[in-house]
Amino acid sequence: MMPSAPASTWAGRPDVSDIENFWTAPLADRAAAFAALREREPVSFFSEPEMSLHPRGPGYWALTRLDDVVEASRNPRSYLRCGRHQHRRPPPPRSSSSSTAR
Repeated sequence: MMPSAPASTWAGRPDVSDIENFWTAPLADRAAAFAALREREPVSFFSEPEMSLHPRGPGYWALTRLDDVVEASRNPRSYLRCGRHQHRRPPPPRSSSSSTAR
């Protein structure tokens, strides 16, 4: 079972699960959205979008800083348990001085 995710409600928070609007936006807009996430909420929880062939899942964590993505790739067991949608909350991101956007 997945731990409950904190609700993030800051104004203008990008919704990377919004397939119709976010992923069809111009590249510059998406880059700015990811820059905002890296600055304000580098480890972000999102609801999964509705998809015609799959039931909606419990949501997912998005890592937006390169150092965090590399860490998760090198230590996947710390971030994912085997089984259907049984994710653990990743550890809090490192301070911005040690985990810079690239």
